[in-house]
Amino acid sequence: APSDLAHTLSTALALPLLDLSAIDAQKLPKNVVDAKLSLQYQVIVLGKRGNRLFIGAADPTEQEAAERIKFAAQLNPEWVIVEQDKLERVLENQGVKKINSLNQPFDANFHNAIQEVDNKTVPTGTVVQVFQDGYVIHDRLLRPAMVVVSKGGPKRDAAPAAPSQAGSSVETTAASTAQPQITSSEVLSSRKRIQVGG
Repeated sequence: APSDLAHTLSTALALPLLDLSAIDAQKLPKNVVDAKLSLQYQVIVLGKRGNRLFIGAADPTEQEAAERIKFAAQLNPEWVIVEQDKLERVLENQGVKKINSLNQPFDANFHNAIQEVDNKTVPTGTVVQVFQDGYVIHDRLLRPAMVVVSKGGPKRDAAPAAPSQAGSSVETTAASTAQPQITSSEVLSSRKRIQVGG
């Protein structure tokens, strides 16, 4: 359970634990850390005192996050453990929503294809694996999802639709305009290819 994990991390790392459901998220400091950086490392700014910045995170062991936040804010981050599910709810209440990509048609507006795999059981151009979730904020793309796309399957009947997020569809001007049929070879040529594995 997320609360058990948070308690274990708090004890093991000797860091304070905060229940995000006990605070008013509207009163949290805004624009201290860039939204993309906050989203990338799944952190939330809880407060600022002197040259210290109190950061809530479900996993504070990410050293790169600490360095990037310190550089961006010019403040020393002080970690506070929060539960992952509550952190996601706070981010969602601030307009950040996860893009539901798995088993959806590939859409270059929301996905970054990092690999293609042969899969004859699903239509070509279907997202079959998600390496990193994508997010939108107020229907504007923050980070595309890094996905694996199928090839070799049957052709898709209709043009890809925008992937859904938290049960509702993402409606943006780019996504709501008609998209041409995307083939698997166009998927990888439309994005920078990233090598996975050795």
